[in-house]
Amino acid sequence: WVRRSRDGGQTFSNLVRVADSKPARAPALAVQANTVYLAWTVGDDQSADIRVAKSTDVGASFGKAVIVERSKGYSDAPKLALDARGTLHLVYAEGKRILYTRSSDGAGSFERPRDISGRDAGFPALSVDGKGNLYVLWERFADHPLIPRGLALAVSSDGGKTFTAPVLVPDSANAGSNG
Repeated sequence: WVRRSRDGGQTFSNLVRVADSKPARAPALAVQANTVYLAWTVGDDQSADIRVAKSTDVGASFGKAVIVERSKGYSDAPKLALDARGTLHLVYAEGKRILYTRSSDGAGSFERPRDISGRDAGFPALSVDGKGNLYVLWERFADHPLIPRGLALAVSSDGGKTFTAPVLVPDSANAGSNG
């Protein structure tokens, strides 16, 4: 379900249903002009896929959801970003790895997702700067499978074609639990 506000949160529109399977969780939005992209996770703790739907009327309605790729396990925590050319970038966690993909056709299709983190990673964040550089930050689970210790970062300066090798964010491993 989606509700939108045009007055800074003072009032909200009626609910708009985004047709898809249940249960749905972990929504993420990206907006550019009148186009709104919504990503979320569908499935259970054993098998979950990432879905993306597009609205071309500022969220008043959404088209049919696209499954980014059938998961081989548990996918979760999608994050979206749009660059100045309108390319939609997506990162998400799957099996203690961070996967990256992108769509250059308005979420009609996505490139095959690829691992940019290596193992022991989860809960990504994604941002794009004014020059089109992509930044992906995630929690590291190297010392314990359930407690994050440290943050890692990978950067793309070519619109997502390649990423730097992950680097540990200085002083983040000894700062206690992240999140």
